[in-house]
Amino acid sequence: MNNHGSLILALLVCAALAIAGCTTTDTSAPATPVPAATATYSPATSLSSLSLDRTDLPEGYVLTVTRQKNATEMGSLAKTLGWRAGYVVEYTDTKEVPGKSPFVVLQSLATYPESNMPDIIEYINRTDRSYSDLVYTDLRLSGLGENYRGFAAGVRNPGLPPAVTTASGTSVPLSATGLTIENADQNTLGQDFVEIVFSKGTTLEVIRMSGPVVDDKAAIAIAQKAYQKIP
Repeated sequence: MNNHGSLILALLVCAALAIAGCTTTDTSAPATPVPAATATYSPATSLSSLSLDRTDLPEGYVLTVTRQKNATEMGSLAKTLGWRAGYVVEYTDTKEVPGKSPFVVLQSLATYPESNMPDIIEYINRTDRSYSDLVYTDLRLSGLGENYRGFAAGVRNPGLPPAVTTASGTSVPLSATGLTIENADQNTLGQDFVEIVFSKGTTLEVIRMSGPVVDDKAAIAIAQKAYQKIP
């Protein structure tokens, strides 16, 4: 009788486990490997729809670059921090300044986990101050949510070749990490520029405006318009 009762109890336990979705595996036989599904990510709002358009900038700017980034071009640090998607646009001022490079506005958008944003913003803010020929000044910002940093960079000795601090143990240019904007070195070396970094939810943005003279008010206004586009 006791054996019969034990059998009924065992059957009831197995039934309960089956209902709960628990299963057992025969470890004596090798498991057949199941191909891993390819991970995909589709943000609720596409980054391209958040990018600046012509009307967000002063008169005279034209669109010169627009493209989506993919995972193969991202650095290991960006992937470790949870990079999911990226998009870049560039606008160039058509008004010519004799003997000077034109003003350029670069916008980089990326998707990262919201919890990582404060650290990412601080990293970008610190690392993008690696040009030793520039003098950096923190900007007083508003209208950019809770997570943001910004600075203006002015040429210390105009006419001298620019230098970037890349010695071992010091900060690494952001081009090596994929965290921020591409081609920034080409557009800002030896020039004044303003950089503003901010986030909202899972969207990170870097706005960099470079040109013959720092125009922090214009850059801040552009960043505020970009922030307002994020839902």
